[in-house]
Amino acid sequence: MIGKIAVFICGPERFLPQVIKNLESTFSEYEYDNFIFIWDEDKDNRSNSSDISENINYYRKNSKVLHVEKPFNEEQISRRFGGKVLGHSSKKAMLGMFYSVSVLCDVIKKHPDFKEYTHILRVRTDSIFFDSFTLDDYKDGSILVADNPIIPSNWVSDHLMFAPINKFLKVWGVSSLKRCNILFIFSSNNPELLLKLKSFRYAFCVKKNIKRYEDYHIVYTYNESEPSYIKKYMERDIFSLFENPPLLEQRKNYYQLKKNIRNENEKKILKKISSSFFGRLVISLFKGV
Repeated sequence: MIGKIAVFICGPERFLPQVIKNLESTFSEYEYDNFIFIWDEDKDNRSNSSDISENINYYRKNSKVLHVEKPFNEEQISRRFGGKVLGHSSKKAMLGMFYSVSVLCDVIKKHPDFKEYTHILRVRTDSIFFDSFTLDDYKDGSILVADNPIIPSNWVSDHLMFAPINKFLKVWGVSSLKRCNILFIFSSNNPELLLKLKSFRYAFCVKKNIKRYEDYHIVYTYNESEPSYIKKYMERDIFSLFENPPLLEQRKNYYQLKKNIRNENEKKILKKISSSFFGRLVISLFKGV
């Protein structure tokens, strides 16, 4: 049974005001509180160039906890942990992602209302849920994650997760950046493999019921690989995506298109990571799982 939900919203500011409003409509039937972690600067190409101080009172008003930190220094992270990752993001971004979620994990464990919450939902500051998203078929005890058709089918997407609170804390909690980096190395420097590794370790039941492109979307200010119907929003007004989302048929068709070529992309990704010892080890460990 789904009781009170703790919603972890983590990342640079990006589309945070729109994400908060989108959550209000998506989860109107549920009782939930927002726990927000934001970096006070965003130099990524997905930044919308807003000033965090303009919205800080709004964030305080709409959160149980608001935690703000300065972002990691990329040069220092690269010197200490290396900069290589499998994918398009930097080691700084990947470690920062796990760090921000783990901070909120520590915060909620110490919060006086901790026992009120049954589940945690983790979302990004650049994500939108469409009206096809639902928790109606949720099975007690399972972990829901995204079905992201551009990654191998047995990996665990880092885009979002809905889980019983005790399981969520085990999957996302990390004791230190050093420990997190060790897990990254063993996971061939890939966050989806790291989440798969931690879920596999605890034998958790992971369900990929939330379809990227169809049920939710990661919003970019610019991305050449986006579907044509999303590019129209980019050219006109990307913020309008939250108010007037694309049609369900368009979203379904694009999800199916990406799903149809998943096996081809999966072979390319697995070939890439098999060049390292840990990559080969992880591939053999999760083969068929």
